[in-house]
Amino acid sequence: MGRRKVSEADWSRAERLGRALQALRKGHSTTQAHLASESGVSVDTIRKLERGGIAYPALFIVSAVVDELEGSLDELVDAVEEAP
Repeated sequence: MGRRKVSEADWSRAERLGRALQALRKGHSTTQAHLASESGVSVDTIRKLERGGIAYPALFIVSAVVDELEGSLDELVDAVEEAP
């Protein structure tokens, strides 16, 4: 099984996900470091997610971050799909 090619649409979706996660985190007035500590996800991964640097993030990682921020995966998906 080969590596999946990352398209421009994939990177655009990753950037929208990053903006949505960052907005959720800032809405809870928390830092990336604190979120990392509480969610069990490395601060490096959180930074990469927020800047759209992971085209295909693992669901369990996104779920851990969203759960810690008391968010909903459904709302996050909606925000990503609706964003310009």
